[in-house]
Formats: sequence, structure tokens, C-alpha cells
Amino acid sequence: VKVNPEDMGILIGKQGATVRAIRTILRVVGLKNNARINLKIEEPEGKKASKTSSGENLNMEDLKI
Repeated sequence: VKVNPEDMGILIGKQGATVRAIRTILRVVGLKNNARINLKIEEPEGKKASKTSSGENLNMEDLKI
């Protein structure tokens, strides 16, 4: 996910609650489709790199929701 630096806090939410909820939803969709889905948030330039998940990139259109 690419996000405007000003909106990074909104995406992550308080103590990471919003991004955790998004990842939970993606995990459920992945289980239904026998796929592992990782959400990677691309940090704006100049920011220190943080721990992110790596994996196969999937298009949401490829998944049955």
C-alpha cells in the first residue's frame, strides 16, 4: 500500500489497531482462497525502514471475496 505521509497515522490507527484489522480481513480472504496475503505499507522516502512482511504480490481482483 502506498499512502500519503500525512495519512500514515490514519492507516495504522491507534497502537496499530486499524492496520491489524485490515490484515485480519486479508488473512480470512486468503484462507478462503488457499493463499497467503501480506500487506506491505510502503514508507515515504526519508523515513526509517520498519519490519514488514514479504511475500507474493496478489491482485485483489484475483481473489474470491
